[in-house]
Amino acid sequence: MLIGLTACHSYSSQEASISKPDVSPAINSAANAASNLKNLKFDYPKDPACGMPLKAGLEDSTQYKGKLYGFCSKECKETFMKSPESFLAHLVTP
Repeated sequence: MLIGLTACHSYSSQEASISKPDVSPAINSAANAASNLKNLKFDYPKDPACGMPLKAGLEDSTQYKGKLYGFCSKECKETFMKSPESFLAHLVTP
């Protein structure tokens, strides 16, 4: 059985090997933000821009026309916000 994992945003191995300064307060704040996102009730269980299930990863959210949508990346949110109606027209609600 072959199982593949995909993500809509990626980084090169060079980026992964760059040492980063100690940003523990920022990490704690990011962890708190991520935790808060997980407690939200979204109107659609997938990222509307790329289709990734929100259970796989959640980085951002937005409200549009009274509904709350979650996104796996800031890039997906930006893409969605450029033309939300075009994405919403293709959503199939579970």
